[in-house]
Amino acid sequence: MTSNGVIGAMCKKNRFRSSSVITSPENRINQKLIMHGMSFHWGFGETILFEGWKTTDVGGIVGSMVGVILLGMIYEALKNYREYLNVSNAVHNPKEALSRNEAMFSLIHVVQTLLQGIQIIVGYFLMFIFMTYNTYLCIAVVAGSMLGYFLFAWKNSKCDISECCS
Repeated sequence: MTSNGVIGAMCKKNRFRSSSVITSPENRINQKLIMHGMSFHWGFGETILFEGWKTTDVGGIVGSMVGVILLGMIYEALKNYREYLNVSNAVHNPKEALSRNEAMFSLIHVVQTLLQGIQIIVGYFLMFIFMTYNTYLCIAVVAGSMLGYFLFAWKNSKCDISECCS
């Protein structure tokens, strides 16, 4: 028997077993993945991040979109605030520079570290929300990031004529 024949025979033999595995309580994750699929959809019924954050109607999805937009804005605000802290605490005189140990345990570095952790968490939340493949929520992730960039990173896009055109 060829390898294709063996695989075909195994598939025929296990076709009912695989359906019972899918519906068993132990495999809720597999069941949700198979039922949900991995394609973009426009539905209103969605579980977002946690079991307690579920939408079932238009109002729920619109409210969730507002929350996701705010989350995207928070991500951009954190990113730009960390950059601002780096620039504002830069040492311009080498004599003022801290030693490695002093710099590592300085208050500003501890604050930067905490902000980095928060930014990573918010970023992963946004990624997981996008991975619901709900088109409304995906649009909200992108819109929140764009709006946050527009509001918080506008100083980054200004260009000095002498710098650009010399």
